[in-house]
Amino acid sequence: MSHNHIIISQDNILRQLVCGVLRKKNLNFIEAQELITEHALSDAVMVIDISDDDAASFSLWNMCQQHGILKRSIFIVSQEHTLYGDILEICGQQRVLPKPFTPDALYHSLDIFAPQQPAAAQPAEQPPAAAPPPQTAAPPSAPVAPAEPVPESAESMQADREGFMQRALDLSFEKMRELRAAPFAAVIVKNNKVIAEGWSEVIEKHDPTAHAEINAIRKACEVSGDYKLRECEIYCSTEPCPMCLAAIYLAGISKVYYANSVRDAEEFGFGHQDIAAEIAMDRKQRIMPSIQMMESEAYYALQEWQENYSPSGGYAD
Repeated sequence: MSHNHIIISQDNILRQLVCGVLRKKNLNFIEAQELITEHALSDAVMVIDISDDDAASFSLWNMCQQHGILKRSIFIVSQEHTLYGDILEICGQQRVLPKPFTPDALYHSLDIFAPQQPAAAQPAEQPPAAAPPPQTAAPPSAPVAPAEPVPESAESMQADREGFMQRALDLSFEKMRELRAAPFAAVIVKNNKVIAEGWSEVIEKHDPTAHAEINAIRKACEVSGDYKLRECEIYCSTEPCPMCLAAIYLAGISKVYYANSVRDAEEFGFGHQDIAAEIAMDRKQRIMPSIQMMESEAYYALQEWQENYSPSGGYAD
């Protein structure tokens, strides 16, 4: 199917993140845990997660090469993976997303495959026009309609974005020096206006969840009176950790901007890559045991919610 997209990943969480990006771009797609011949023979754009399992990843990479789908594929792969250098060399930086990737990075990669608008046809050359007839007095001029508002220029939008990011950076310095807080802050913007700010209160409140992004989301939801922030953007002094990124997705925030990267933060002891790696693992392989019990007893709560308490329109979170 033309302009269809196929997501290949055994990682359910990663696959859902990709699905969210594709939905926001209004792209049609299907999900699969493995690449099959039917997928390879289609003309779909492939978004392929290269797992950390060496045997499985080498088999998948070889299949991609054999079926000649490299030119229409985006690869999500860890920079530590043995194949990372080969994939990067063959496919180029725009189509290789190092784990963990940001929604913006995937947006840019998908834009490579966006259908190009055909160039406007040039009008055929016209014969010379006949001489105009003698002019008569012009009728009274109609009143001039008010000018349409001028769309905001790209330069102006970039200046606004930099201003919002600067506010996040200023806030991170301010709270670090005032409260000895960790140097993280976040600003949430709606309709080009700041509606909420947050900073790290982990130390002050003895709360491991009191990250800047979480605090900003809580305040923004109070201001908007809704648990969804679909028309909002968030500006973070540092790339969100797995917990904050999950909260951003759950809140429905449309775009994330960040200054320092996860790797920058790791240099100073603020590392969460072990958590990201744990989440991506099968439950049985995680360091922290994750054991299911009393499922049948708990299931009744979900049924009662659906039958008696679910608001109209449902609750999908």
